[in-house]
Amino acid sequence: MKQWIFIALGVCCSLVGGLFFAISFFIWFYFDNPYSEGFSLPFVITFLLMIIIGSWMVIRNRKQLRQIEQESLEKRILTAIQANAGQVTAAEVAVLAGCTLEQATAQLDQLCEKGMGELQVTDGGKLVYLFTGFAQASDKATARSPLEP
Repeated sequence: MKQWIFIALGVCCSLVGGLFFAISFFIWFYFDNPYSEGFSLPFVITFLLMIIIGSWMVIRNRKQLRQIEQESLEKRILTAIQANAGQVTAAEVAVLAGCTLEQATAQLDQLCEKGMGELQVTDGGKLVYLFTGFAQASDKATARSPLEP
């Protein structure tokens, strides 16, 4: 939510800066008034800086917003995997996580590349992703130290 506010502020800053930059540049460049050079040049520079700062705010916050959306998608996908006891198809994840089939497949493949799961094929030829990182309650109850024999 905070990113949208900064994006809006960046756009406003750029638009206002652009408008006043154009006006100040016009006054500074086209009038032979002895007062216009000393008066308009600082304004031209100030409004040019407003354009630069506003553009930077938009670009930076759009990147952060995309990163937040990506992390949110990954959390929804992990929740869908957990709900299915670690065995899912891409279509199941897409439905449960509220994303497209392509996004679900890409995220599942990324999780498998990280070593969190593996891709298996059923007898019918369907692709099933198996994630063993989600332990059942019975497995957690029998957990012990890796140093114990």
